[in-house]
Amino acid sequence: MKKVILVLILIALLISLWFLFENINKDRQNRDKNGDSDIVETIQYMNPEYSFSLEYPEAWQNFTSAEEITPKFNFYSSVGDLTSEELPFDHFVNETHVSVYPEGIPTEGIFGQSVSIEESGIEFPYELTTDSKVFVLENGEPFAAYLKPLESPDNWNSSGFIFAKVKINNLETVCERDGQIISEQEGCDPLVLGDQIIRNGDIDTKLWIDAVEAVESFEFTSEISNKNDLDDDFVQNENIIVSSPQPGQIISSPLELEGEVKGSWLFEATAPVVLTDWDGRIIAESYIETDQNWMTTDFVSFSGLIEFETPEDIGDFSDKGTIIFQKSNPSGLPENDDALEFDVLFR
Repeated sequence: MKKVILVLILIALLISLWFLFENINKDRQNRDKNGDSDIVETIQYMNPEYSFSLEYPEAWQNFTSAEEITPKFNFYSSVGDLTSEELPFDHFVNETHVSVYPEGIPTEGIFGQSVSIEESGIEFPYELTTDSKVFVLENGEPFAAYLKPLESPDNWNSSGFIFAKVKINNLETVCERDGQIISEQEGCDPLVLGDQIIRNGDIDTKLWIDAVEAVESFEFTSEISNKNDLDDDFVQNENIIVSSPQPGQIISSPLELEGEVKGSWLFEATAPVVLTDWDGRIIAESYIETDQNWMTTDFVSFSGLIEFETPEDIGDFSDKGTIIFQKSNPSGLPENDDALEFDVLFR
C-alpha cells in the first residue's frame, strides 16, 4: 500500500512540474502580446578575446573581471545596494545574472534539486555535456542553469561554462540526509555524503525568462572543438603537444608525461608541471625534460614523471583534477608566461 501511495505522489509531482514548465514557456511565447511595455529591449555584447557573443536586457549591466586565471563576464539585473566589491559574480551569489566563465571556476559546483536541460525547455544553441542541468526550488520552479558546451573555441578550456540565475527572495535552505532534515551542527555534505540541499523562496518569473533568453542568444564567434575528445591522440597549443596524459583520462601515480614541445618553452632543457585537485589546490609538482638540443625554435620530444597521492573522499565533483604544463620563465615577467592545462580524473 505504501508503495502505491509513493508512486501516486511521484506521478503527481511529475505532472505538476510539467505544467509549471509549460506555463513558463507559454509566458515566454505570449509576453509581447500585451503591448510594447512587455517587450524587452536588448544589447548585443561581443567578446573577441574569448570568441563569444550574447544579447542581454537593456536594463541590465555588465561587468568584466580582470582576473586572468578565472576570467568572469557578468550580465546582471538591478541589485539594489550592490557595491563594486561584490563583483565579479561567481555562480554562488544570490543575484539575477547570466555569466560566462571561459576557464571555469576552481571550486565545487552548485548542489541542489535539479532537472535536465530538456525538461526545462531551455533551447541552448550548442550541444551540452551530460552534467549540464537546471536547478529548481522545492516547488519545482527553476532558478538557475548550468550550461557546459561540449565543444568550444581554442581560447576556452574544458571547464568553461555559462551560468544563469535569478535571485531567490525569502530564501530558506534545508539539508536532507537519507530523507531526514539535519541540523547545521551535523554538517551538510552533498559532495561526500550525498546530502540533498532543498531551497524554498520566491522568484520573479519574468526575470527568469530574461535570463533564459540571454543564454539562448549565446553564440561562439570562432571555430569550436571538443576539449575532451579521447579519440584524439594528443592535446596541444602552438608551442606544446601532449600525448600523455589525455583530457578526461583516469590517472594514477606515478603518471608518465610524454609529448613534444618547442625548445623556446624550455629552460636548461626542462619546464615545470603542476597537478591540482578539484578545488585548485596543488597536490604535486614535477617537470618535463628533453635529451635533445633544447636551444631551438623547433619541436623536441619530452618525457617526465609526476607522483602524487590520490585525493580522499572522491565524489561527483571531487574526482576531477587539472594538470598544468607550464612554460619555463626564468625572467619572471608575466608577458613570458604560458601554459597548457586540461582536466583529468581520479578514481
